[in-house]
Amino acid sequence: MADRRKYVKDEKDRDGGDVKPKLDDPPNSRLFIVCNKNITEEEFRSAFEKYGTIEEIWVVRDRNTGDPKGVTYIKFSKTSEAALALEEMNGCCIGSHPRPLKVMIAHSRDQGSKREMNEEERLLRLFCVVPKTTTDQMLRDHFKQFGDIDYVSVVKDRETKESKGFAYVKFHKVSHAAKAFEGCDRSYKAVFAEPKKQKNPYDIYDRFSGPPSTVTSFDSPLSPFSSSMYYTKVISSRFGVSKGFPFLCDYGRTLVLLIFECKMSVDFFLSYKLCLFNLHAFFSQNNS
Repeated sequence: MADRRKYVKDEKDRDGGDVKPKLDDPPNSRLFIVCNKNITEEEFRSAFEKYGTIEEIWVVRDRNTGDPKGVTYIKFSKTSEAALALEEMNGCCIGSHPRPLKVMIAHSRDQGSKREMNEEERLLRLFCVVPKTTTDQMLRDHFKQFGDIDYVSVVKDRETKESKGFAYVKFHKVSHAAKAFEGCDRSYKAVFAEPKKQKNPYDIYDRFSGPPSTVTSFDSPLSPFSSSMYYTKVISSRFGVSKGFPFLCDYGRTLVLLIFECKMSVDFFLSYKLCLFNLHAFFSQNNS
């Protein structure tokens, strides 16, 4: 722990200013490792130094007891070195310690500790600034020298179909993306792209205060679908028709009711999904 504090202090004292420690420069060059508590700094150095220049090894310890917590950070001088170490050492064991290592790229302080489900995409996809005359094939021809490419996409305006002046290049391997980040033409100003936002699986139920498990059962006494008279009353009141819709079968009444319960607002698409879910549940229960 004392070594860690000294490292931070040295960074602050450099040039007489309060300089932020360069833990994430270059980006994605620091490893976060979950490991056996008995692995020493020397053992880590011996196992990882073959992948590149190690700038720092920090074995995290308990502040009170000084005992290792089973977590270690290793900082490399280059992004590609850390990427290669990640691919080669994740799941491996060091020396006689039987517990396999769990190796990840450490988050920067700006990113925080939360990890998304598609976290690996952050390490595989590059964002590039390109001339508007650049095509997908031109980008592919340049970046294929660094490794296998998943896809190349020059972003275009939906209406005019003209390039917006930026593009994404995604690789299959973290080390290939890292090499491209370091070695591609500087005019592309390549940076690691943020992962695409994951859709919350419960988003379509937000308006109804919960996931499917909270939707009232169709055979429940409190459910409006437990009485066929309910269809006629509601539909009639909505349309101002006193005799309802006798020409609609039960399933048809259910569909009309569900659509109008969802109010056909700007959330129609989400409401439509909920309708399909409830109809599926209704049909399943009636067929069983």
